[in-house]
Amino acid sequence: MAKLLLLFALVSSIIAYLTYQIFKDDAPPTEFPNFYWGPSSKRDAQEDTSIQPFSIKISDRVLTDLKTRLRLETGNNSRLVAPLEGVAFEYGFNTKVLPELTEYWLNTYDWRSREKILNTYPQFKTTIDGLSIHFQHIKSDVASKKYKKTVPLLMLHGWPTSFVEFQKMIPFLVNPKDSELNFEVSKRSITREMLT
Repeated sequence: MAKLLLLFALVSSIIAYLTYQIFKDDAPPTEFPNFYWGPSSKRDAQEDTSIQPFSIKISDRVLTDLKTRLRLETGNNSRLVAPLEGVAFEYGFNTKVLPELTEYWLNTYDWRSREKILNTYPQFKTTIDGLSIHFQHIKSDVASKKYKKTVPLLMLHGWPTSFVEFQKMIPFLVNPKDSELNFEVSKRSITREMLT
């Protein structure tokens, strides 16, 4: 058994060395190529890279439309396909749970209070290489008086997460208790929007 293990280690080492020799000249580029990520029809257009204040404001018309569509879906349960027996959410959303969830969204969920929470900190938008960038930049209002050092902190996320996941930790970073150090936080979301 020990000889077999030693032979396996030797063969693995040789394969690793040969792989290294084959790919060692394929060093990663030192500079990221300049790509345009937006729609090709806008590639040659002058891009507006100014930073604009932004806040989440969903119109009453959109919320009413959503509730109307939810009511139509729950009123027409015949369109829902029953899930496979003994399956929870392994193959998609479980349609047995859908009426309960729809009821919650129709009658309990308060979008306006959530909107206020989402707009707690200042938000901005800009465009870089065809990508719509949404970001928040949060500074302490007491940093110069209370903290000896303020450190910039960039927090990024990708799909399917969102900036909402960082909301609860912002006060602890920007205005920590019992610390001489705080952070100036910038949270960024990079999304590809078709800029029409």
